[in-house]
Amino acid sequence: MTRARDISNVITDADLAGDIDVDGTTNLDVVDIDGALTQDGGAVFNEDSADVDFRVESNGEANMLVVDGGNNAVVIGESAPDTSISGGTPAFQVIGSAFDSFMSLTRRVASASAPVLALTKSRNTSVGSHTIVQNDDTIGEIVFFADDGTDFDSRVATIKAQVDGTPGANDTPGRLVFMTSADGSNSPTQRMKIESNGNVIFGASTFGADDSIGLATGGTIFSTKASSGGTTHLNIQNGGSQVGGITSNTGATFFNTSSDYRLKENVTYNFDATTKLKQLKPCRFNFIVNKDDTVDGFLAHEVSSIVPEAISGEKDATKDVPNVVLNADGTIKAQGISQQDWIQGKSDGTYANETTWVASKNIIDAQGIDQSKLVPLLVKTIQELEARITALENA
Repeated sequence: MTRARDISNVITDADLAGDIDVDGTTNLDVVDIDGALTQDGGAVFNEDSADVDFRVESNGEANMLVVDGGNNAVVIGESAPDTSISGGTPAFQVIGSAFDSFMSLTRRVASASAPVLALTKSRNTSVGSHTIVQNDDTIGEIVFFADDGTDFDSRVATIKAQVDGTPGANDTPGRLVFMTSADGSNSPTQRMKIESNGNVIFGASTFGADDSIGLATGGTIFSTKASSGGTTHLNIQNGGSQVGGITSNTGATFFNTSSDYRLKENVTYNFDATTKLKQLKPCRFNFIVNKDDTVDGFLAHEVSSIVPEAISGEKDATKDVPNVVLNADGTIKAQGISQQDWIQGKSDGTYANETTWVASKNIIDAQGIDQSKLVPLLVKTIQELEARITALENA
């Protein structure tokens, strides 16, 4: 072993084949270490804040880790950082051309716990001290930059997490904002927002704003248009062709099935509507889930042989649905819930303790009826009856 104690002079070049034990202070301009380095105590590199770099090589990568002293950046995969990202130089960069530009977080544990990427924000500038954030503060932001041929200052999209209300101790209401840049712009505009109350807004920044769609907690859907004339709220297509939709004007809402003559062929006005209508069997009933309300209608399978175009689905059909939470009586409480989320839900009160979880459950795949398809039969029957009455009156 080669020992050096209390070295105060500068070593400008050294080739050490054995071990070195330094107890004092040593200034090293260049050190190449081809083997292992063991450091038992603390170590400070570049304590004088000089414009010098620190580089670590791996087997096959010359720039496995680079600390760029001049640009104040840590780089993996390149000898120098990019200095044109959003008008500056990010402090940490991973640069590569293939899998070497991937980043991953892995947590190996026999529980539901996952790896965490934490973006934190405080209004206090000192580490270890705390000052509460305020309403509308952005807590974290993911920005997607593209090279426009000059630099990386073009924002393609942004995802923001913001405070959505007045915060307090253990009380920080939050919202997520999703933004994209339109053609001809590099400044993202809000396209969707999830508010702290669970409301989801598409196309605007506030709930109920013109030209927006809102999904409110409780199951209400809002479609708001700025136009005072006729406007389309829902356009339903099949194979690229419009087959229906929901439109409105200033005073009414229209539930439409496409009926333009240009979409039709084999049109005939000669058919026996009265005979078909007489075969239908209107009835009164209540739904099992609502025993107190009696309604008038039809049984879908009885109509299917008479007016098949009014019926969807097949008689007695069933389907398997995955990840189901069941009430104590076996009825479905919720679908699409993982077992881990159900367990967590029982602990936080979302699901009662007597609920159960099953990986799959076979349920009714219910038939449906579009009763508007019966209207042409009604009109044609009235016309046929009117013709018979007129004939009898003229006899």
